[in-house]
Amino acid sequence: MMQPAGPVQARIESVVLGVQLAHVVVRISENRLVEAFIPRRYAEELNLGTRTTVTTRVTETEVLFEKD
Repeated sequence: MMQPAGPVQARIESVVLGVQLAHVVVRISENRLVEAFIPRRYAEELNLGTRTTVTTRVTETEVLFEKD
């Protein structure tokens, strides 16, 4: 189980857009991936794509993304 942590620079490994949700896989370290389902609209607004660098914050119940 992941422990809540401060913001981490991460790289998006994949984004799969569904009708309403986007499945996003983010690499937060060499051997640790985080998967999240976010609203498709949010993924499109942030223009998330493979190899995009984002700031990620993982809590016990959610994964937050920020993009510069």
